[in-house]
Amino acid sequence: MTVGPWSGRYSDGRTARITPVRATVAADRLVIAGEDGTILAEWPLGSLDLAGRAAAPVRLRSEEGGDARLTLDDPAALPGLRAAGARLGGPEAGSGRTILFWTLGLAAVIGAVLLLLPQLSASIATLVPIEDEASLGDTVADSIEAMLRHPDACNGAEGRAAVDALARRLLAGQQSPYRFRVEVLDSDVPNALAAPGGRILVFRGLIDRMEDPDEFAGVLAHEMGHVLHRHGLQGIIRQQGLSILAMLTGGSDLSRLGQAGSELVALSYSRSFEREADETALRLLAGAGLRRDGLSTLFHRLAEDAGGGPAFLATHPPLEERALLDTPDTAGASAMSDAEWRAVREMCD
Repeated sequence: MTVGPWSGRYSDGRTARITPVRATVAADRLVIAGEDGTILAEWPLGSLDLAGRAAAPVRLRSEEGGDARLTLDDPAALPGLRAAGARLGGPEAGSGRTILFWTLGLAAVIGAVLLLLPQLSASIATLVPIEDEASLGDTVADSIEAMLRHPDACNGAEGRAAVDALARRLLAGQQSPYRFRVEVLDSDVPNALAAPGGRILVFRGLIDRMEDPDEFAGVLAHEMGHVLHRHGLQGIIRQQGLSILAMLTGGSDLSRLGQAGSELVALSYSRSFEREADETALRLLAGAGLRRDGLSTLFHRLAEDAGGGPAFLATHPPLEERALLDTPDTAGASAMSDAEWRAVREMCD
């Protein structure tokens, strides 16, 4: 029996590449093929799990696929897979009712938790397993991409290699539980975002406004700082209010919180978050032997550029509140060669 095909996007879990695919059920397997027909993966139907609650897009993973993820946009994919014999394990629908009952029974305690939620967000975040945070981050990033109408991934080979090399250089010697994935997206939005769990989105619109690779390195190191301090997760915990109670009971799929992932776009990090990310960025750059003045230079220029600054700076406190960046350090090597930087700037072409 052949069921499908359904169009979607596939991540192999090893690189940041997002590949457009068509998925088809053939016999007892879900066959994932690129647009040119190349088979990228074959997942047994019995190994499939849902990676989120939403009926569309349908997010799948496989017990045999490691960190690979498949997102199918067609809502018909879910009943089609089930009709073909996929068990599609995952969060149980009844858990929400159980949580609601528990919530009503302990309203006074819940009220106290909500009042203290901003102060408790860091402690709550430490209770979230890294793999669950990464799953939440994928849902957040997918939600952002959907809000921007799914911009194409910029996968120019030489530019991709330069970005990945810079990320490895910044993280060399760091003991981090995260597997960072830096994605460059072909959108004119002048911004960069760090989703929980290590997925970082950099939009072409911001790269177009950069003058040198040290500015790119500064932004990347800053977003890595947000990930390492779990700022995105803490911010979502603060914004989601009652939804976080599901996490506290252990009875909810964390990816459900990411259905409002577009909120991360408008999330204004606190001064303490930004200070931590700034300090971590400077430490990562220094540890890699790179110049540390790129972020300061970029922020100053965007602040003066009414046409390019607001979309990026809107998610960050005013520059005058960030004195740490006003002491630029020009010591160190450039983040990339001229050829590598040119490849990054052209990787969306």
